[in-house]
Amino acid sequence: MTTILSMISILISVKLNMAMTKFPLLLVEFFNVLSRISMTVIAPLFFYYTITIIWSIKEVFFKWIRFTVWVYMLFALMIMSSPFSGIIYTISDDHTIERGPLYNLMYAVPAFYIVLLLVLLFFTRHRLSRSLNLVILSFPVLCLIFVTIEFIYPYLLISSTAATASLVITYLYIQNKKILEDDLTGTMNRRAFAKVVSMRLEDRSPFKIIVVSLDEFRSINNHYGEQIGDRLLQEVAHYLMNAQSNAQVFRLSGDEFALLTTVTEQQQLIQAISIRLSQQWIIGGIKLSIHATIAELNIPEVTDTLEDTVHVLEYSIREEKLLHKNSAITINSGALERMHRKNKVYEYLKQTIERRELEIVYQPIYHVETDSYPVFEALARLTSPELGPISPLEFIAIAEEKGLINQLGEVLLEQVCRTIRKLESNGTPFQHININFSPIQMMNDNIVSEVEHVIRREQVDPARIHLEITESVVIDNFDKINNIMNGFDRHGIHISLDDYGTGYSNLSNIIHLPFKGIKIDKSLLYRASESQSTFVIIQALSRSFQQIDKLIVIEGVETEEHIKLARAIGCDYLQGYYFAKPMTTENLIVFLEGKSLS
Repeated sequence: MTTILSMISILISVKLNMAMTKFPLLLVEFFNVLSRISMTVIAPLFFYYTITIIWSIKEVFFKWIRFTVWVYMLFALMIMSSPFSGIIYTISDDHTIERGPLYNLMYAVPAFYIVLLLVLLFFTRHRLSRSLNLVILSFPVLCLIFVTIEFIYPYLLISSTAATASLVITYLYIQNKKILEDDLTGTMNRRAFAKVVSMRLEDRSPFKIIVVSLDEFRSINNHYGEQIGDRLLQEVAHYLMNAQSNAQVFRLSGDEFALLTTVTEQQQLIQAISIRLSQQWIIGGIKLSIHATIAELNIPEVTDTLEDTVHVLEYSIREEKLLHKNSAITINSGALERMHRKNKVYEYLKQTIERRELEIVYQPIYHVETDSYPVFEALARLTSPELGPISPLEFIAIAEEKGLINQLGEVLLEQVCRTIRKLESNGTPFQHININFSPIQMMNDNIVSEVEHVIRREQVDPARIHLEITESVVIDNFDKINNIMNGFDRHGIHISLDDYGTGYSNLSNIIHLPFKGIKIDKSLLYRASESQSTFVIIQALSRSFQQIDKLIVIEGVETEEHIKLARAIGCDYLQGYYFAKPMTTENLIVFLEGKSLS
């Protein structure tokens, strides 16, 4: 806007000066002042604009303004006083513009900011990409050339026009680079990646995408600080940009890069990247070691749309990192099918939760002493019309990943409370129903109040609800889980440890937790049937817990041999397919009444 204003004001000023007697003197003076101010302000404005490109921190920008703006402000005051003082220019008696004693400041002040800009670019040249440095440099160079020409030939008013043209071109280029280039690394960014992939897909020519996702990069930021982390990213980006001459490099996210190449055979490149990344990186005198998970995707062999391409890359990298890091994979059509299935499961689960139509089945748990089934475990089930029955391991993992687990738990608890009311109204004798809680649910700071709210709303005795949490969640977050368990205990809601024996919990800590019982994992039962030493250890643990009034449940009982072994170990409850499979509420009532099931 300033450069356009400068051009317009100069044209008007020239027109007025050529026929000065035809126009009011005040109007002539106004445009003479305006044209000179707007023409000379371009250089300092571009100087400050460059500062915002080099440093995105506002404090740095204002610091430079405080130290340098006074030069132009003093000069602008001289221009505005010229109609009275004639210090920069004056209008003679014969109505012509004459130079004042300090007229050369019209060239010196812009030159000051241009030279300052050149010095600044020299000392900060490593902060910007080479191409961006050259583009920014074009403005001061062109300005110096044209200002020199105009100084020699003052009747040529070309400096402002040249400055305007070069500034507009520079501005458009930089803004485009800002949109498509990553500020930190100088690579192209995620938006550019989407544009390039879309164009390649439209061309229908084969190409390959290699994604390099750094493993545990956050630990470097946490340990050494973000400045070291940023410099490491810059070094990695520089290496990738030089890894192959014809490859385009993009930064997709904080610690994830992508290479796009038309060369289909890239095993040597992938191997070279993996080896280099695993070697030491010396940043600021610090020796750093990193690894990466690398995935390659052939297009259009596997995907033919931008959406599928981006999503299958994200899905495959995420899944691979869950299994093992520092690895390289080739994404195939199977990964795309698994991703689509996962999305379908997620959508159906989300709809099921919104409709509060979750299917719940109950597995009776056998009480050894009374030869009865006073306890049941509630188990969520999901059956899609399109996908059929979906494993709990699958949809619960998706619920945890997608942030649906708390809503799922709330719907499950509601359903269980209604089953409790139904059993009570039917006169069915039972003690309580067990509900499995996810580790993510237990990390919810409001979990106690949320569970208590549902139980109170559904008008159910809290003692009818027992929660099961895995041993691993206790190990990882002992103090927090201890506080949450005490909170549940104060509301009369009991908790049991599930899958005991699969983790590495400290027994001295475990015994101080306010839990009601322990469910020994079935894997220990199976090992005890093969190993006498395992049997002895489990038997000793079971009896020790019983002596401190903890109830022992052994799960996975499927044969007569398992029953004999479990009784020999010593337990209070047995659970498994030998006694009963999970069943609906209606079938549970029939089962408890001793009727045969069809």
